[in-house]
Amino acid sequence: MSHEIIKNIFVTADRRVIVCHAPGNIQPQIFHEEEYEPLTELLRKEGYERLEEEILYLFFLGVGQNDLRHGRAVARAIEQERMDVYELWKRCDRDVSFRREFIRHLATYLEPLTVELPNL
Repeated sequence: MSHEIIKNIFVTADRRVIVCHAPGNIQPQIFHEEEYEPLTELLRKEGYERLEEEILYLFFLGVGQNDLRHGRAVARAIEQERMDVYELWKRCDRDVSFRREFIRHLATYLEPLTVELPNL
C-alpha cells in the first residue's frame, strides 16, 4: 500500500476541505486538488480544532506524508518521545478514549498557524 504525498490542505470560504495530493509510488508525481469529504463533514460538525487533530492523526497513521506543519509535528513527537508507533497504532485502534487523548497530545507539537497580514 502506498501513502499519499500531501502538498497542501486548505479550507475554502464555504468550509470545504481541499487536499492537493499525489500517489507516493507513481512517477512523475502529478498533484490533484480535490475535496476530502470526511474532513469537510468533520469541520462542519465539530470545528477547526477537531479538523486539525484528525489531520494529525492521519499523518500519524502514515496515510499522508509531507514536510508541512502536520508532518513535522508528528515526526517531532515520535522522535522526541521515542514513541513505539506500532504499539500506539494498535492501542488507538482498540481504545477510542485513548485515541482522543493521544491526538490531543500530538496537537501540542503543532506549530502555530502563521498568517501574514498586508501592511496597511
